Amino acid sequence: MSKKKVMPWVSWPILIIEFMGFAVAFYLLLISARVISADSMPCPASGIFACTSIIRGKFSYIGPFSIAALGTFYYVVQIALTNFARSGNWWAYFKGLMILGGYGFLGWLRATEIVYLHKICPWCYFVCFLMLCEAIALWPALTPFLPKWKLLMRTFAVFSVFILVSLALCVPAMLFKNVENCYGRQWFPYKYKQLAEDGGVPIEHDIDLIPPGSTRDKSKPTPTPVPIYTPTPAVTPTTTVEGTPTPKAKTGVYKTTDSSRDTEETRALRAHGWKVVADNSSVMSALRHKAPVFLLAFDPICDECSYLITQQLTDKSVEDLPVTKIAIEYSQLRGDLANLMDSMPKMLLIDGEGNILWTHTGRLNPSGIVKGIKGGLNKN
Repeated sequence: MSKKKVMPWVSWPILIIEFMGFAVAFYLLLISARVISADSMPCPASGIFACTSIIRGKFSYIGPFSIAALGTFYYVVQIALTNFARSGNWWAYFKGLMILGGYGFLGWLRATEIVYLHKICPWCYFVCFLMLCEAIALWPALTPFLPKWKLLMRTFAVFSVFILVSLALCVPAMLFKNVENCYGRQWFPYKYKQLAEDGGVPIEHDIDLIPPGSTRDKSKPTPTPVPIYTPTPAVTPTTTVEGTPTPKAKTGVYKTTDSSRDTEETRALRAHGWKVVADNSSVMSALRHKAPVFLLAFDPICDECSYLITQQLTDKSVEDLPVTKIAIEYSQLRGDLANLMDSMPKMLLIDGEGNILWTHTGRLNPSGIVKGIKGGLNKN
């Protein structure tokens, strides 16, 4: 009995690509589940990278499914299909359908980076690159359904279509973002399930940007040498100031540019004595006229920020603190203040001379916040 002929496209290159993809996806699954690198994220130290947000954070799930688990499942199935394809070409079409699904899956992640994060996940791009290489290698087995093109044309077509798919998915991503801002907690409760566990592992956002060696203990304030910076008036101020220009004055009228953002978080802040401002000049105005200032820098898509604001900063003990409470989106800060924003959320107590009396990154229970603020005031 003659042996069945092995299809020419089933070769070591495509198996190597798929095993490499499986190895990377499984590695990311272990990181996502904190089996390895539980307290850190292997990611290049740069402001353009946001590994944590996609691998462990808010964007690490599609529905109830971990994207790392879905990626691992994809490559397991593809390796199995490659083995079955030795007996006939129909299995190649199943592989093609899997790659088509991968286009949508990875295209959505790229759209998420563009619309939400404005940063990239290098691990995800490597997995994406391997899938595109797999598509190029599989192409000859899908002819005559696909044109019989040479390698250069196949490469151009595969990468071009993927870029177009990613850009097209930015449209539903933007719509989803707007809906989530208004109805996220009611319509997408699975994204907030960990936030209900005060003592559990938090959902993180960009925690990979914390410099090596800094503390990850959310229960203790991080001591910071003082002074760190001296606030200076903005070159083109957008606010007008009236009243006594004494740095630590508790009274006096000062005007700021209020933020127009209207979310559950900003409403909670305003209802508990916080002024949510729109620009860096407003923060400087508060420092010059209403110090000491309790400054909160937050990210509107950060689950850590959301929990801190809605569950901890709204406590009566925090509301009664004798400080001016100012909140601002971190992206609106400029100069020395912006340089202090290593991760979100960031809380700082600053006096009228620009000395940082207390600072903390991440969530912190109300008693810890009160203790940190009062301790900072006693230094002043």
